[in-house]
Amino acid sequence: SDSIHVVRMRVTGMMCQKNCGTTVRNSLLSVPGSTSARAVHATSYATVSIDLQALAAGSGSDEFDAEALRRRAEEEAADAVECVGFDCEVFESEEEAEEYLLKAEEEAAAKATATASASSRAEDSPLVAEPDFDEDEDEDERRRKKRSAESGGTAAFQVSGMSCAVCAGRVERALMSVGGVAKAA
Repeated sequence: SDSIHVVRMRVTGMMCQKNCGTTVRNSLLSVPGSTSARAVHATSYATVSIDLQALAAGSGSDEFDAEALRRRAEEEAADAVECVGFDCEVFESEEEAEEYLLKAEEEAAAKATATASASSRAEDSPLVAEPDFDEDEDEDERRRKKRSAESGGTAAFQVSGMSCAVCAGRVERALMSVGGVAKAA
């Protein structure tokens, strides 16, 4: 229908689908006149369909200036996303959005392939810390340190980009799935 306007946008800062993507989607559904919304964290892309007649009726105006209502719908959608803590950019045209989305999907596919490859390599070659030996230590002490290093140890990683508990939980579960990991936090 001509009264439905689809707002397409790039949303930055979504780190996961379950929490971040859902938050963005729900914020878009709160826009007056919205009929459907979608947010995909992997491509940083979101859309919301807004019934311009419902948007106009909600403002108490009897006038129907389609262009002004489209701009208002885009502003309302951007405000909704920004109010829940994400940055966004509304695309000027459907063609611009499609070009962005095609590139974003290619990058997401390449990233998924690289992640799967790195995960496979990590499983094939487990990380084992080499113990420090002192030249003055006797052979029994060296063996004890080596056994200790092979049977356990601690590794600390700096992980960026986690913005919610769901993200942190996924990282912990991924670490726990690695053979030999006894605890992850």
